[in-house]
Amino acid sequence: MKLTNFLEFDAFNQLREQIGTRRLGYFELFDPHFHLTGDERIHLEQEGFLVNPAQVQRLVDGTFAYKNSRVICYLAQPSSQQLQAKPLCYHLTDCDDLLADLNSLESNTKILRVTTACSGVFPVRIENEIELRQLGVCEGCLQKLGFEGFDVQRNRRRAWSLQLLEAFSPEGFFARYRQYPVKPEEFAGRTAVVGHREGDALGNERQSHESASSDRHTNINWWEIRRKSALSE
Repeated sequence: MKLTNFLEFDAFNQLREQIGTRRLGYFELFDPHFHLTGDERIHLEQEGFLVNPAQVQRLVDGTFAYKNSRVICYLAQPSSQQLQAKPLCYHLTDCDDLLADLNSLESNTKILRVTTACSGVFPVRIENEIELRQLGVCEGCLQKLGFEGFDVQRNRRRAWSLQLLEAFSPEGFFARYRQYPVKPEEFAGRTAVVGHREGDALGNERQSHESASSDRHTNINWWEIRRKSALSE
């Protein structure tokens, strides 16, 4: 059966011209390994998901995504040394501080929590307890992204940058970088998500054991690439 090429369908093109639409619509077939379900979007907006670093994908613009949504992330189970060294913060990109923090953790605690929550208050596992903590944004992430001209390394931008740091919020970030949906061309390399841990605010977690096989993605692990690069320096 020959399907109509609606890009050349006169009636539709005339209608597009009448309503002033210049861009074509966007549609992508749903795949649970690449796209969030409605329930997952709600979960992200609340306590988020616990994932390993390889499941957090780096976009072309440097920001992070989980499946087809931009996210912020932070260490879900920081060590006592990390908590004593500096305030815990959430991350927007693969900054040097995030890489160093992940490399210093034991394998079983290299866990990130991804979320789209805008409250700034996030659940963190401290030893064996889950605490709700007010987290600020990572200054290194703002510097790497050059967010809204952020640059504390230049004297003439420093005062502005410190004001921006003080006023920064996840809501403002997602207003600047569209949260959802993230389109395929925005990915540096698209990776199927084959599992995550779901947990409530009390730390009761369950592991998802989805399986996936697909030749539609390229497995680009930003964390492994950055880690090996750092080791070779």
